[in-house]
Amino acid sequence: MNALIIAGVTYTYLHLVDKEETTNIFTGIFSGFTNSRFLPTFLTSFLTFFFTVMWTLLLVIPGIIKAFSYSMAPYILKDMLDAGKEPAPTEAITKSRELMNGHKWELFVFELSFIGWNILAVLSLGIGFLWLVPYYNAAHAEFYRTLAGDQFKSKD
Repeated sequence: MNALIIAGVTYTYLHLVDKEETTNIFTGIFSGFTNSRFLPTFLTSFLTFFFTVMWTLLLVIPGIIKAFSYSMAPYILKDMLDAGKEPAPTEAITKSRELMNGHKWELFVFELSFIGWNILAVLSLGIGFLWLVPYYNAAHAEFYRTLAGDQFKSKD
């Protein structure tokens, strides 16, 4: 259930980046449960978690690399569902791996750029996370949109 809410938040931030408008936040948070998105969202979230854990059990570094490879799967899934496609459970994960080929280092540097902000948020006794989390999620959605463009929005 938590994964579906996180996917809904991801969908909401991608919608914000694409449309530059805000929607009802509760509708956006629970969008992983609605519009026949439940099963694809649940399966993609579960399989992403499962594959990442399996790679991490092998060794920690391959787990981190695969986590970066799979990180765009929720965004790709949203684009595919918005295009009217019925993606297979691993299709968004596969497309994410292909999309991140040659771009994992960029995402790693992107993640490193938030270390200072996280330290400041912790030093403010957590209050800084009220600003940091939305900023990070919007920046992550913008990273995806810059990297992928509109290639997953078509129904081919």
